[in-house]
Amino acid sequence: MGVSKSLTIYCLFILLFKLCNSKFSTANQEAKLVTFIQSKLTVHSPHENMMNSSVFPVLDLYQVVNVNENQEELTVKYVLSFYYYVQDVSWDPDEYNGVSKMAFNAGSFWTPEIVNEGIIDDIYTTSSYQIVFSDGRVVTSHHLSIFTYHCAMEYALFPFDEQKCPMYLSAWGSRDGEYTLALSLRELVYGQLSLAHLTQNPQWKVRSPVQYSIQQYPDGDQEFYDVLVVDLKLKRDPLFFLSVLIFPSFGVYILSSFVFILPVQSGEKITFASANLLAQVLTLGGEVATNLPRSSQHFPVFGNYMAFMIIHMASSLVLTILIYNIYFVGNNGREIPPWLDRILRDERLKYLLIPPIKTKHHNQSASRLNEYSRMENEPEQSSQAEPITARQQSPTNVSLGGDSETEGNPCETLQQTRLRDLGMMSSSQGSDQKKEKLAPLWARCSVMVDRTCFVFYLVIAIVVTLSYFISVVLVRSP
Repeated sequence: MGVSKSLTIYCLFILLFKLCNSKFSTANQEAKLVTFIQSKLTVHSPHENMMNSSVFPVLDLYQVVNVNENQEELTVKYVLSFYYYVQDVSWDPDEYNGVSKMAFNAGSFWTPEIVNEGIIDDIYTTSSYQIVFSDGRVVTSHHLSIFTYHCAMEYALFPFDEQKCPMYLSAWGSRDGEYTLALSLRELVYGQLSLAHLTQNPQWKVRSPVQYSIQQYPDGDQEFYDVLVVDLKLKRDPLFFLSVLIFPSFGVYILSSFVFILPVQSGEKITFASANLLAQVLTLGGEVATNLPRSSQHFPVFGNYMAFMIIHMASSLVLTILIYNIYFVGNNGREIPPWLDRILRDERLKYLLIPPIKTKHHNQSASRLNEYSRMENEPEQSSQAEPITARQQSPTNVSLGGDSETEGNPCETLQQTRLRDLGMMSSSQGSDQKKEKLAPLWARCSVMVDRTCFVFYLVIAIVVTLSYFISVVLVRSP
C-alpha cells in the first residue's frame, strides 16, 4: 500500500515537471522566434527581400453610414488591411512548438503608407496591429475605420438616381519605386470587392458587384504611382419619395382637372382651382425644396415636372375665369354668333356628354325672338304716325293770324304718353325674355368649353406624367 502511494506521488511529480519544462521551453521558443523575426524585418523601409516588392491591400466594406447630398459627402465604415511577403522571415512551426504566427503592436515593422485621396474627415480609427505568419506573410490591419470623403453626385433622375462614389486609395511610397500595389490571385480572378460583412443602408443600397482594381496615375513629375480604385455605386430606394412626394403631387395634379366638371352654378370652381394650385405650390416650396438636392448643374427632371405641373394648374384657373365670363354673357343679351350656334347644335357634342338642342324648340325660340323684335318696333311707329293724324283731324289747332300750331289737345298728349309707356314696357319685356332665352345657350356654350378643357387638360396631365416616368426608365437602362 505504501509502495503504491509513493509511485503515484512520483508520477505526479514527473508530470508536473514536464509541464513546467514545456511551459518554459515554449516561452523560450517564442522569445527566440520574436528575436528571429525582429532581426529580419525592418521598421522604417521595405525589406530588401520583400517578394516581388508587392503590397496586397484588402478592403472589407461594412456599411455606408450616411450620404450628405447637399454637401456631396459620403461616410463609410470599413476595415483596411494589407500584407506583403518576406522570404527571410519564414520558419517551420514544428521547430517552435507549433507556433505558426506572432502578433505585434502597430509600428513594430515597416507599414506601407496608403491613404484615401478624397478624405474630408477621419471620424474614427481604432488602433492597428501586425501579425507575422510562418510563411513569411506580414499583415498590417486596422480594426475599424469611419471616414467621410467627397463624392461628385448627379441628381438628374432624383429620386431614381444612382451615384458613383469611387474610393481612391493611393500608395504614396510607390512613386519612388519602393513597392507596388497588387491584387491577390482570388481578387484577380473575381475582380470585385467582397461584401460578406456589409450592412446595407436603409436609403442607399450598395450595387453589387463592386469593382476592385489597381491603376496608375501620374503625379506631375513624369512619374506614376499606384492607386487602388474601389468603384462604389449606390442606388437610392425611391419608396419614401414615391409615397410622400411623387404620388401625392400626381394625385393633386389629376384632381385639378375636375375643376372643369364642377358646374358653374355651384360657385366653387375658382375656389377649387385656387386650392389645388396653392397645395401644389406649398408642396414645391416645402417637401420638394427640403428633399430635393440643391444643384444647378444637374437639375432634377422631377423639378422640371413640378414646374410644368404648376404652370398647367395655373392655366386651369385662368380658363375657369374665362368659362365664368362665357356663362354670364347671356345676361347682357348678346346674340349667339352663327358659327357658334352651329357648333352648339352639332350632334357630336354628345361625346362630351352634352345633349343636343332640339330643332323644333330652336325654331320656336327664333320665332319668339322675331316677335319680340317686332313688338319693340311697333310703339315707335305708332308714336311717329299719331301727331300727323291728329293734325289732319283737328284744323282748328291752326290760328287765324298764321301762327304756328299751339299746344296739343290734352287727350292726345295722354294717349301718346300711354303709347310710349306701353312701348317701353313691351321693349323691356321683350329684352328680358330675350336674355332669358339666350342665357341657356351661353350656359350650354360654357359647358361645352368646360368639357373640352377637361379632356385636353386630363390628356396633357397623363401624357406629361407618363413621359416623366418613361424618360427616367430609359435613361436608367444601360
